[in-house]
Amino acid sequence: MPIMVIGWVRNGVILLLLLTVIYGILTLTNRAKQKDRLKHKHISDNNPMPMDDYMAEGMARYNRSLRAKLLLGVFLFPLVVFGLLIYFAHV
Repeated sequence: MPIMVIGWVRNGVILLLLLTVIYGILTLTNRAKQKDRLKHKHISDNNPMPMDDYMAEGMARYNRSLRAKLLLGVFLFPLVVFGLLIYFAHV
């Protein structure tokens, strides 16, 4: 019985590492896209606020937004499925 558990633990660790890499890539690309959007919006609106302040304020709003939080679904959905598989394998 313990040998079977080692396989599940190994698969779980591999899954977490893979999900972490995917989450990191998605987060970095989305933050870069948001910065580009803010930069273009600042230029097109002729905003009197300095670019750095505008970018800092815009990124603070982005960090609180639903879009940034939805990326956590990269972790949650596969972990729920993995947990259900473990549960049904042992029931």
